[in-house]
Amino acid sequence: MLDGTNVTDKTRENFDLSAWVKDWDFAVLEQNDSCQLSKIRQIKIVGEDVFVVNVEELRSDIYRFTTAGQFRNRIGRPVSGYGFVTNTVIDSLNRKIYLLDIFESSVHLYDYEGKYLRSYRPYPLLQYVADAVCLGDNEILGYYGITRDHRLAYFTADSLLLVKDTLSYYEVGSGNPGVFNFSQNAISHYDGRVLLIRPFCDTIFEYRDRCLRPAFITETGASLPVGYQLENVPDCIGVKSELEAKGYFPKSGIFETDSHIWVGGGANRLMYDKQEGRGIYFRDSLCCHPDVFPPLDFIGRKGEFLVALASGGEILEIREAMKRQGMEPDGKLKELFGKVGEEDYVLFFYLFG
Repeated sequence: MLDGTNVTDKTRENFDLSAWVKDWDFAVLEQNDSCQLSKIRQIKIVGEDVFVVNVEELRSDIYRFTTAGQFRNRIGRPVSGYGFVTNTVIDSLNRKIYLLDIFESSVHLYDYEGKYLRSYRPYPLLQYVADAVCLGDNEILGYYGITRDHRLAYFTADSLLLVKDTLSYYEVGSGNPGVFNFSQNAISHYDGRVLLIRPFCDTIFEYRDRCLRPAFITETGASLPVGYQLENVPDCIGVKSELEAKGYFPKSGIFETDSHIWVGGGANRLMYDKQEGRGIYFRDSLCCHPDVFPPLDFIGRKGEFLVALASGGEILEIREAMKRQGMEPDGKLKELFGKVGEEDYVLFFYLFG
């Protein structure tokens, strides 16, 4: 139980997450004639590789970078190679990348270097797959973002992304939108343990022995009031807005590191210290420090570092905010401000202590 006995609720006071940063770094994503970034839809970080899905209107481009920001190669090409891709699955064991083509309800398989391998049609509901991760050589764990009865549906699949087992699965129906993909990082895979969240659910599950088992119950940082019933809800987006106005936020992301478990929800985060067995639930305030870029929403993990993404425009806004406060940047932050322009995208790496 994550409740008042082991989690301190600080959402009604200012909380400075930057002060908890033990170390941080940044990497500007390289752009050139072969790689132009405009609207990043998805980033997947696996080891030292960063896979970026850039989507503008109905065109999608998939790029591979190093975690230092160096452009490595493009993964296929739109039109000739695939239709419209907004989602990818990375198989780091075999160094392959699955491109989920929602126009063609097809999967296109490439290797890390961008070489085309094959295409196939696994099922007509591919567009509803919100995310998936490879757990083994022939085991993929994923979830649907839209279901008929308003629940997130987890599933397992084989290496061809053909569903072979279902976990809390409910048939997808296009007539009723159900739950949209409120959770951008619903699966945490760290050190052999897999934790999962659902938007309108206060239980954090562990995937073990091909079953979902309750691991934590978040009474502090709850997504729903006690006794709230979601059955036969016609408009989940409206329900989300209604609940957020009352201070209840659907779970939006989960990450585990050696020291912490992080759960995001709306404007709030829950930071649970695994060693101390205590946590803090807080509303993250954007506090400027002369030598730390303030942590934004986390999109991934590199080793023990949590990763955030910011556009050049967002970074320049922070710089201007510091100027208004009479704060001079120093060290790494000064270096960042000197390198970044309006059109850049930057990865930030944070280690907390």
